[in-house]
Amino acid sequence: MERFLKIKDISRQTGLSKTTILKLINEGKLEGFKVGNIYVVKESEFERYLQSVSSRKGFRAAEQYGFRTGAQALIGETGLVVEPVVPFTGGRVYVKGSLWRAYAPEGERIEASTPVTIERIEGVSLYIRRKER
Repeated sequence: MERFLKIKDISRQTGLSKTTILKLINEGKLEGFKVGNIYVVKESEFERYLQSVSSRKGFRAAEQYGFRTGAQALIGETGLVVEPVVPFTGGRVYVKGSLWRAYAPEGERIEASTPVTIERIEGVSLYIRRKER
């Protein structure tokens, strides 16, 4: 089942202002639509947009020299659970100034205030594990 992202969620994850995101929607660069009085974007559409942005020449050149760019730079970083990560529905993790939807391996529950390590990123979701001491 397709998940939808609110403009404020995209803003938190990317650092783009809500105005900029609405401008991208109005210019047709990001497909979104209004439901009631809020705009939403399909998660798959947002991932497509991120792919198109990350494939720009500057990103490719940086990656060619071994630099991780964009969200991939978060892999291996430490985050802090701010909303408990529960099986199937996940939770929220704060890392490098942004809140992300996060999931733990094998349905593990991780309580708030627990330091975690980012293992991988799929779309706009992080997959985490407890930080080893």
